[in-house]
Amino acid sequence: MLLRTAVRYLSAPIRDILRPSTTTSNRGYAAIADARSVLEHELEMIRTGGTWKGERIITSKQGPHINVDGSRGDILNFCANNYLGISSHPHVVEAGIDALKKYGAGLSSVRFICGTQDIHKDLEQKLAQFHEREDCIL
Repeated sequence: MLLRTAVRYLSAPIRDILRPSTTTSNRGYAAIADARSVLEHELEMIRTGGTWKGERIITSKQGPHINVDGSRGDILNFCANNYLGISSHPHVVEAGIDALKKYGAGLSSVRFICGTQDIHKDLEQKLAQFHEREDCIL
């Protein structure tokens, strides 16, 4: 009961601070309307200029050939860095599954805060060897 009273007592002044005045509110709405008008005009110019890029929904794994929602058959994929199909290679997928099972989906923060996992150090060591360097940091 005491907590409820305290929340009520403290929330009223905060609510008044956060509630904009009528004058400020009207100016804010006018500015938003002006900005929206400018942005809508720019977007229309992009569309009429033929440079609008719509979103393509890929319904298959990435690779040299992909399936795209609304298209018939597969499409040659020239815009991905996966032209060799490595990201969907069975060995790479299996290694990814094994890593997820062992390590989860990540550290949930940067290495400086949560620490460095052994797989980071292994990769850094292998990259350093590959590039004939003393050390490497990712």
